[in-house]
Amino acid sequence: MAKNKTTTTKSAGLGEGNVKEVVSKKKTFHPELDTTDEAILESISEGDEIAWDYKKLPILTEETFENLPYKVAVAYKAAQKERDKIPEGFEVLGTLSTSAERKLALRERRGWHQTWKRPDQFDDALEVGYIAIREPTKDKNGNFLKEKPGEEGGQIKKLGPRDTPELIAVEINQARKDAHDRAVSRKSKRAYVANKEGFRTVVEEVNSNLGSRKDKVVVVDDEED
Repeated sequence: MAKNKTTTTKSAGLGEGNVKEVVSKKKTFHPELDTTDEAILESISEGDEIAWDYKKLPILTEETFENLPYKVAVAYKAAQKERDKIPEGFEVLGTLSTSAERKLALRERRGWHQTWKRPDQFDDALEVGYIAIREPTKDKNGNFLKEKPGEEGGQIKKLGPRDTPELIAVEINQARKDAHDRAVSRKSKRAYVANKEGFRTVVEEVNSNLGSRKDKVVVVDDEED
């Protein structure tokens, strides 16, 4: 951020003596990304001109924005609009906009669970029973045929470039998924119980070597048996 101040003097002939008139031009304040709201409001109170740069536009609180003079606020909004301008041909998928929802939506298949997997998750998903969802088959005119879910014969449905996709569409029989989830849950529970019992054994050994009862370690259980 920078402040520029220019001062000029003019001489006026008034009879026998000369009177110097001091003319001060307004300073220009250039806020940057890390400029505080307090510094901006202080500069405005001192009568500075505010020059917003959309490439370095600070994010103001709602309270600060409401305290900006009208012209300064309008200029800020214009810089904000320029900053947020989407380049031609670029589509934002950062939030679930209507467009993003359409892209991520998968057709339903009764009794099956549909989801997206990253390429690095795809092989593991196939091992536990997932299968790839395919696009509908195209006829000789390039039109999609109306096929039942699970009977599509087109390419695997992907999001992003076909050779380097971001996501791959898959589905699994709901009953098989539920059984897998239960198995994973039981395995996690067994590991947790085993770790807890091992910890208790270690604590008992430590306590047995302590001379005073008050020094003994107490195990606080995080769940009811």
